[in-house]
Amino acid sequence: MTSAQRQTDKRITRAIMEYSLLDEGDRVLVALSGGKDSLALAWNLARKARSYRVSFEAEALHLTTGFADPDHPRILEELLSGWGMKLRVVGHPAAGEAAAGRPPSCFGCARDRRRILLEFAQTHGFGKVALGHHMDDSLVTLLMNMSWKAEMAAMPPMLRGRRPGSPAIIRPLILLQEDVIARMTAEQGWPVDRCTCPWAGESRRLEAAGWLEELTGGSPARKLNLWKSLTNRREDLLPPDLPVSGQEK
Repeated sequence: MTSAQRQTDKRITRAIMEYSLLDEGDRVLVALSGGKDSLALAWNLARKARSYRVSFEAEALHLTTGFADPDHPRILEELLSGWGMKLRVVGHPAAGEAAAGRPPSCFGCARDRRRILLEFAQTHGFGKVALGHHMDDSLVTLLMNMSWKAEMAAMPPMLRGRRPGSPAIIRPLILLQEDVIARMTAEQGWPVDRCTCPWAGESRRLEAAGWLEELTGGSPARKLNLWKSLTNRREDLLPPDLPVSGQEK
């Protein structure tokens, strides 16, 4: 393996162990957009499914849209087949909206994608859905919630289902930073699919991503310290919680 592959594997293994993301006999559904993050996740879980200390199964689900390359699902299927992972393909509601010329909202598109993933997982007996969110994603979410919602909230490594039988969401890339993933996928020459949504543009997430880079100067060490601070809280040096009625919006 290359240096980037070893670092990716090491960080994913550490996340799985530290946050207990996998249990014996798990069936995991990997959300495969075709971007660099989900490809890195699928590659590593396919590798682990063959020889990891905990026995588990992993398959991938790709949601098609009306504006992406129609040949990309076949390319992804061939790639994952070489890794020993099965790929399932399902249509996304945005495809119909795109065909009708109606611009879907980013929020609505993401909500529908999450709903389809969870419903598919539950229907087909998958107890966990693996998403390709990395450390940078979680820190950007933290800055967004602090700035626009006045909340200290990020992306947790695991989010249990709210209803009985509902799959848990796991994020095995959570201890990985984006630059490592980008370097690894570029080295491997994988067919990375970049967002081609005609309605994508400036968003709060892009704005907050710029804040993260400005705040840390792009330093991996500073980003890691921001992440560690989420579990290293000095409650005695923080303001006390206010009753809900006393909070300002």
